[in-house]
Amino acid sequence: MTILFPEDIFRKPGSVGVPFIGMEVKVVDDEMREMPLGESGEIIVRSYRPGTFGIMKAYYKDPGANRETFWGDWIRTGDLGKKDEEGHFYVLDRKKDMIISGGFNIYSKEVESVLEGHPKILEAAVVGIPDEAYGEAVKAFVVLREAQEANQEEIIAFCRSKMASYKKPKVVQFVGSLPRGEKAISPPGVPVSSQLSPPSVERSTWSLLMMTNSSSANVGETARWTTSRSYSSAA
Repeated sequence: MTILFPEDIFRKPGSVGVPFIGMEVKVVDDEMREMPLGESGEIIVRSYRPGTFGIMKAYYKDPGANRETFWGDWIRTGDLGKKDEEGHFYVLDRKKDMIISGGFNIYSKEVESVLEGHPKILEAAVVGIPDEAYGEAVKAFVVLREAQEANQEEIIAFCRSKMASYKKPKVVQFVGSLPRGEKAISPPGVPVSSQLSPPSVERSTWSLLMMTNSSSANVGETARWTTSRSYSSAA
């Protein structure tokens, strides 16, 4: 859909580039109205002839998916993004992964990026969990680097120093590994945060799944990396 030219790689950090020739890309709100430059919304795309260049024609024998995905000639990507004044696009998050806390939009990838900037953290994934005061709160699943120890308070304090306070995790759970994508919709080897909490029509009824195949540290305890690549906890 887009291309980032070599001369723009460092000039436009985080950008996925500009549309390919023959492609149209927009950022819209829930009513399909185009968003002003710099403001976030869902990315939609179309080509001059769907099904022939870059854009699929339809899901095969799946009218429900087609109704959700297509808006006339446009395809709703499910990605949240923005466009700058030079026409470069930026992908912020998957729409379904956005967390809404106290009326604020929190992009999971932004929080994950900050977490993975911590010298002790190998990788992280965040999800929204029910919160009585704010509707949702951020929960982080964290994998530590080899031979490292950390606790919840340390990780939350690090995030608070790097981003607005409402974006920081409220809960940190230390785990031995993150679930990985195995299908085309989730590239192999890429952590899949949606597997950390089951899908639900009503977000307020979510109940987090405990991760299997690895032990986890309780909140307020210190997580310790072990040679078995799982985690033990120490009060």
